[in-house]
Amino acid sequence: AQTIFVDPLKGKDTQTGTEMAPLATLDKAVAMAAGFTGKEPVTIKLFPGLYTLWEKQVIKSPASIEAVILPDDTDWQPAKMPVIQSVSGNNSGVQFPHSVGILVAAENVKFRGIKFTGNANPGVKYYYPITKEDSLLKGMEVSQCFFAGDRYTAPIQAGVWAHGPNSSIDHCVFYNCKNALLFFKKVENFSVT
Repeated sequence: AQTIFVDPLKGKDTQTGTEMAPLATLDKAVAMAAGFTGKEPVTIKLFPGLYTLWEKQVIKSPASIEAVILPDDTDWQPAKMPVIQSVSGNNSGVQFPHSVGILVAAENVKFRGIKFTGNANPGVKYYYPITKEDSLLKGMEVSQCFFAGDRYTAPIQAGVWAHGPNSSIDHCVFYNCKNALLFFKKVENFSVT
């Protein structure tokens, strides 16, 4: 398996992305993962800290984006959750102007143990941390994640907005989100635990 480590506090984007030489940004990790040629899924492991998204990140191959320390690990604490916050302006306008944090553009993508906060850009009215627009893509899992919005300063319209079959939402918290989940078009084998 291909694994990339990211640490916003100790990492550098000029490093190799190993556990001992982590990258600094999620942007660089997503770009590196897109360049891998192997058939094994890519795992992007996030150390605790704040990950700022200046633009939409597009996941183009099967991948897992997860915390180094997951909520069911014995030494987990809420402060150890990696935090992803977008400050991007409206970056998608298929039906109406809105902002997407991470666009899933591949099958079998997983998110585990991450805290997503709202978009702090004052020009954004509708923000979706995780979006899957292609209704033909199968398999998306979001587990042990925390979505925290504030309708006045950093809103989340919906924690996950997606289309397509085989989506699983498992043990997540949606705090002050306008909607927890929005699923449309070809929804089959969908589960929420």
